[in-house]
Amino acid sequence: MPHAQACLEQVLEQITALSQQIGYASNLDEALAVATVGARRILESDRVLVYHLMPGGDGVVMAESVDPQWSSVQGQLIYDPCFETKWDLLYAQGRISTIADVATANLAPCYLELLTRLQVRANLVVPIVLQTKHQPQPVLWGLLIAQQCGSPRQWQALDIQILRHLAMQVECKIHTLSTDQATNLQNQLLKLQREQVLNEKVARSFAADFQLDQADRGLPLADGQIAIRQIEPYRQMQERTAQFQQALEFEALLKRITDKVRDSLDEQEILQSAVQELAQGLDTLCCDTGIYSADRTTTTIAYEFSDILSPAKGKTFAIANAAHPAVYDSLLQGQTCQFCSVASNPLRPDQRFLVVLACPLVDDQGVLGDLWLFKPSDAEFNEQEVRLVQQVANQCAIALRQSRLYRAIQGQVEELARLNQLKDDFLSTVSHELRAPIASMKMAIQMLDIRLRPLGVLEPGNSISCYFQILQTECQREMSLINDLLDLARVDSDLEPLNLSSIQLKHWITHVSEPFLQRTTDQGQHLKILIPDHLPPLTTDSTYLERILTELLHNAFKYTPSGEIITVSADLAIDQGNDVLQIAVSNSGIEISEIERDRVFDKFYRIPKHDPWKHGGTGLGLPLVKKLVERLGGVIWLESGDLLTQFILQFSLNS
Repeated sequence: MPHAQACLEQVLEQITALSQQIGYASNLDEALAVATVGARRILESDRVLVYHLMPGGDGVVMAESVDPQWSSVQGQLIYDPCFETKWDLLYAQGRISTIADVATANLAPCYLELLTRLQVRANLVVPIVLQTKHQPQPVLWGLLIAQQCGSPRQWQALDIQILRHLAMQVECKIHTLSTDQATNLQNQLLKLQREQVLNEKVARSFAADFQLDQADRGLPLADGQIAIRQIEPYRQMQERTAQFQQALEFEALLKRITDKVRDSLDEQEILQSAVQELAQGLDTLCCDTGIYSADRTTTTIAYEFSDILSPAKGKTFAIANAAHPAVYDSLLQGQTCQFCSVASNPLRPDQRFLVVLACPLVDDQGVLGDLWLFKPSDAEFNEQEVRLVQQVANQCAIALRQSRLYRAIQGQVEELARLNQLKDDFLSTVSHELRAPIASMKMAIQMLDIRLRPLGVLEPGNSISCYFQILQTECQREMSLINDLLDLARVDSDLEPLNLSSIQLKHWITHVSEPFLQRTTDQGQHLKILIPDHLPPLTTDSTYLERILTELLHNAFKYTPSGEIITVSADLAIDQGNDVLQIAVSNSGIEISEIERDRVFDKFYRIPKHDPWKHGGTGLGLPLVKKLVERLGGVIWLESGDLLTQFILQFSLNS
């Protein structure tokens, strides 16, 4: 449970930071590189790539992050003969493909051959889909793909959510990355301004010549008729210049809004930023946003910006009973509407006879809400303004979905923390309550042993002796379990102060390991202690450290086969520029799989089928070790491979 909670918190922090890095990328190549590297790190997969579809069915790997032991496909042109039009359409509609094992997935031969050639064993595919005003139907731009090369993998719901979220960030970047576009507009504007100056000179020169010619001929000058035909291109140039100037202003406005909504995970802040910036940037009478209910039957005005119209913030109404039901029919289908409101609206009585632009907040999962903008009846929203509002709506939809994902994960983390606390409280209470009766049972067993042994009843081979031995063993096991639970609770509470002292590891570890020498002989194992003389003294709580080393040695003796070696070693190391001391307990002849490696520090988890001596255990030894190490300010981790398992403790020497 604590492991799951820590994972969720870590994933939440990582995807939030990664989303910001993608947003700050200066170009598409940088954004894709950041996305693939970050996705592979979070998912812990062998390869993550971005595959961009090209006309004709080919595609190119535009970005890739891959473990060095697997081949790279960066920049390769790949043609998938099985990628037919129907798959294109399905992915464009948001299809997600998961393959846990290509060997058992019953794939088409051509697709299996492609994946095998690319060293793929498990595959997770999320589409990157674009949708613009000029392309109302969703267009499949490419695929964001996570792959496991070395082994099968059962993709989890959280894996899919993470990859979908990053694909949405890439879509957003492709939509809004406008460095080249803005530069092009700026160059065109400068060119138009130069042409405008030249046209002004030509027009003035022509008008002067025209007037002189009329005067020389003795003809009157008609007002407003001086070189009208020649000045008309100049007026058209002025209009085009104004359009480009507005385009530049809208690019800056869109970037400002995008930066604000990306920097926040609060839904109210996202909506407030978008509505306020749009209202001021487009000089509207009012701008508001409505958020739909989960079943899309009601909408609530979440935020508005207006100094003229009557307020409606916080009002909720049924979409079926709205003043403009036909408009909501279009919005729910993802379509933008511009119309003149002539019907009376109970939401705002003074909203009548205004020009309205209504734009949906929609993503690949459906419509989340809408944006409504109002202008006077003699005005209209031009094409550039409509396009800007649609782009802002897309940004808001992505930000809202990200905010809701964040809240959902936060809720899961809080629920896990609550359940974990309830469990710990329950175990602590039960442990305290059971300690007294178990102690009484142990005393009763000891008294029976004192009374029965002189009578010869407990002689080896006697059935009563066998039952009595079971009673003793199980009573001791229950007592150990209760003591471990109470120790965990005590360490978690941090109420017990540390008793720090300085110890010389070479002599101290040798002394602590002495009781295990006879045990290694009995089990045919070999114990080695490798401690160099040059190690500096370690300041720590020797009682806690002895408990840690003892538990790790018990663990090693329990799982090491006969004839293998158990080693206790220590040495100096450098970690992030700091001097550290590392103590390692390793045992040969056994290897722990990666899946089990992640769980050995979980409470009550015991590695199945790895106990050749049948010692058993409570499943609390390693969790207690980890708690004690953290209490001493250190860290512990497990490394395993090539029939060698090693627990490594690390303590700072600079503190």
